Amino acid sequence: MIKLITPAEQAVAIKSSAYNDPKVAVWWYIDGEIVGSSESYRADEGGGVLDLRGYVQLEIDHMTLWEILVKKTQFAKYAELPYEHFPRGRVIFHVRSRKFYVVTSSQLVHDKAFQTKIRSMYNLPIATRFEVDSHYNPIETADLRYSEAQRDEVADMMKKFMKGGNEDEE
Repeated sequence: MIKLITPAEQAVAIKSSAYNDPKVAVWWYIDGEIVGSSESYRADEGGGVLDLRGYVQLEIDHMTLWEILVKKTQFAKYAELPYEHFPRGRVIFHVRSRKFYVVTSSQLVHDKAFQTKIRSMYNLPIATRFEVDSHYNPIETADLRYSEAQRDEVADMMKKFMKGGNEDEE
């Protein structure tokens, strides 16, 4: 026998759904686990979320988040590695299409176990799209190190990009 539910019961079921509050995120895939930061995709809620030309994403970049992450005890062992060492990516929400995108390395984009983990971690719907962005591929050489000046230069460029600024305007 099929039980029909009332509109009120349906509203409660939808509201309690794990997919009720999907997240946008900046993350790494380290030793089979997803590590990063996330916030609700609703740009009007603030909290470090911004809308860049119709794509809602976290305001923080990987390099800045890496500096925060490796100060935590469980990740201190990675402090000497550059932030590009592990596969990484973002969860982004496209406003016009109302779809979530996971942009990541070519290593992870078709990995079903990874897809299941990231959907679960950030409450993403089944219809989430997975796309390759080759700049998220891990670096080839773990020995690559950055000087503080190089890190500062890249951080300044990222801040200008995130603000939509143009270097020639200064």
